[in-house]
Amino acid sequence: MRLYFVSTLIIVQFAIIILGLLQPENRATVKQFLLRSDAVLFNGALRRWRHHQQMPRNNMASITAHAANDYSWLDAEPFLVIGHGLGPKLYGGENTLKTLEKGWERGFRIFEVDLSVTSDNHLVCYHGGEEREIDKTSYADYLKRMKAEGHQPCRFSDIVGYARQHPETRFVLDVKNRFYDAYAMARHEIGDPSLGKSFIPQVYDFEQLPDIRKGNFFAGEIFTSYRSALTNRQIFDAAKTYDVRAVTLTTQRFFNHEGKFSEKISVFTHPINDPFIAKKVQEQGGRGIYTSYVNQFSVPELFGHD
Repeated sequence: MRLYFVSTLIIVQFAIIILGLLQPENRATVKQFLLRSDAVLFNGALRRWRHHQQMPRNNMASITAHAANDYSWLDAEPFLVIGHGLGPKLYGGENTLKTLEKGWERGFRIFEVDLSVTSDNHLVCYHGGEEREIDKTSYADYLKRMKAEGHQPCRFSDIVGYARQHPETRFVLDVKNRFYDAYAMARHEIGDPSLGKSFIPQVYDFEQLPDIRKGNFFAGEIFTSYRSALTNRQIFDAAKTYDVRAVTLTTQRFFNHEGKFSEKISVFTHPINDPFIAKKVQEQGGRGIYTSYVNQFSVPELFGHD
């Protein structure tokens, strides 16, 4: 009887612990514990299996080497800010020319833009939802959505035109669907390889590098972690192997990183609109942030300006 009582008590206590861990406020902690355990015990294998991803293959022979100035965009400022979604989106909406213009007025010179390929093969500045949903969205659907939201449409051709008129501007390309089709369309639209250096590709898998570097057309790329199942260490090791000199980590990855970041790789995080968090990023070795509002004009003290 006593053994039965003790066993029941242990089961009840275990159930209480499990229920506690499942509470929303505890899930983030549990998730981080599991991710760290997987990284330490299995080198991230469980996470890669869950996301159907593999370790990068050693295919350096098929990757074009960078030109000398491909990463010159990193030299613009000691602490770089990238206008997220083309800048201050409260003004004109996310990924619109109106927002881009306002961002330019407020001092941004590097902008991140979301790109999507519509079902009828138009390359537009659009974040959308899930990739399957974007694949089904026609250009007419996109125009209707922009009109309903009170925002002007933006095609990639508009961004190319802006880059021609403002040669000091750089655009980070965040492709949301049909990655290879999007870059084939982007190459065609840009046309001039010298103008291609105004565009910074974001890659989500190191296997995408050979295609991106064909013809040495674009600027030096960024590897971004938000779709990756690799651990931070695996990302940085692969970045060194493939000469990727800029890596963007999610804020969670950034602040959970243990140890110092390599001086050979510029580390960014996103999106950050709180200047106090931006300061923490700077203090912890971050090279810059994606943001809609924080820059040298809005928060000059962050950049050493009076």
